[in-house]
Amino acid sequence: MALFNSGLTVLLVDDKRQPNWYPMELFEVEEGALPANWTFALRNGGQAGTQAVWGHPRLVNDSALDESLADQDSDAQVIFWRDVAVPEGVESE
Repeated sequence: MALFNSGLTVLLVDDKRQPNWYPMELFEVEEGALPANWTFALRNGGQAGTQAVWGHPRLVNDSALDESLADQDSDAQVIFWRDVAVPEGVESE
C-alpha cells in the first residue's frame, strides 16, 4: 500500500499477471489484518508523489522499486516476483 497524491493506493497483480498500483476506492476491505512481516516508511514525494509505503520490506526499503513497478519496468517486475510476491518461507520455482 502507498499514500500517493494524498490518496491510498494498493499494489495488486492484474489479469495480465502484471503488478500495478490501483486507487483504494476501487475496493472494499473485508479483512483488515496486515501480514506480520510488513514494514512502513515515509517517502519524500511531496503532495504530487508518494508520501508513505506499507508492505514487504524489499518494497518499502527500495524507494525506486515502487516507482519502477508503476512504470512497468521489466527489471522491477523480476524483483517483484522473486522477492516480494513469494511469501517468506516459500521457495520459488
